[in-house]
Amino acid sequence: MNHYYPPVGFNFEVIFQNPSQATGASKAGSGMSFQSVSGLNAEVVTEAYSEGGNNDFDHILPVKTQYPSLVLKRGLWIPDNPKADESEIQAWFHDMMQHRRVHPKNLIINLLNPSGRKTKIRMSWAVKRAWPLKWSISDFDAQNSQVVIETMELHYDSFNIAKP
Repeated sequence: MNHYYPPVGFNFEVIFQNPSQATGASKAGSGMSFQSVSGLNAEVVTEAYSEGGNNDFDHILPVKTQYPSLVLKRGLWIPDNPKADESEIQAWFHDMMQHRRVHPKNLIINLLNPSGRKTKIRMSWAVKRAWPLKWSISDFDAQNSQVVIETMELHYDSFNIAKP
């Protein structure tokens, strides 16, 4: 019996891989924590085609599938150890922003069960060939004591639902 239906979306992880690593729900790296993940959407772009002599309707034909940007948000991470895994992600963003070097990575987004005792992957999405588009941090404001939020925006080719 499933005690967590419908699933809740507050317990998840994001795993960054290199494109040469297999996509799937396998743990090919350590999961990183984020405040939120958005942009896991797919939409079919269509084109209207008018048939000669038929003015009653247009044929609507699928053209391609398009995906919006993937947006990852978390509290600003300042590494204690510059060699840590997460500093590699910041270096990846810096390399793209400063030198326009595109080095795509595959991502695995795992939805986990809400229990902290035993981590179980409920569902996974394999994001293909993601690369940095935008990096930003929240505003600094002396009148508010808010956590500084780091926002990473990624372009990606597509995603598949992977079996956990």
